[in-house]
Amino acid sequence: MEILSWYFGILGGLSTVLFLGTLWYWMKYSRLEKGGMRRAGDLKAVGYGFIMLASWLMCGIVGPPGSAARPERMMVESIVTPSYAVMLFLFLGFLFIFLGQRTTYRAKAASRA
Repeated sequence: MEILSWYFGILGGLSTVLFLGTLWYWMKYSRLEKGGMRRAGDLKAVGYGFIMLASWLMCGIVGPPGSAARPERMMVESIVTPSYAVMLFLFLGFLFIFLGQRTTYRAKAASRA
C-alpha cells in the first residue's frame, strides 16, 4: 500500500494550526482567571506543548529519516533515540494535563466551599 504523504502533511498542518489556536486562546483568556484555575490552565498548556513535540518527533520516526513505515528503507539507528524522546514527551504531556485537570477540580471545589 502506498503511503499518502499529502494526507500526513495536511493533517499535520491542521494539527499545528489547532495547537497554535489553543495556545492563542490560552494566552488571551488566562489572565482573566485567578489562582488555581489559572495554574490549571498553565499546566494543561505545558502538557499540550509536550504532546505536540512528541507528535513532531513521530514524523521523523515513521517518515524520513527513520522510515519505520517502510521497512525496506528503515534506518534503525535514526529511530532509537527519538523513540525514547517521544515516550518521555508523551508521558510528560499527559502528566501535565492530568495535573491541570486535578488542579481545575480542586479549584472549583475550593470556590464552592
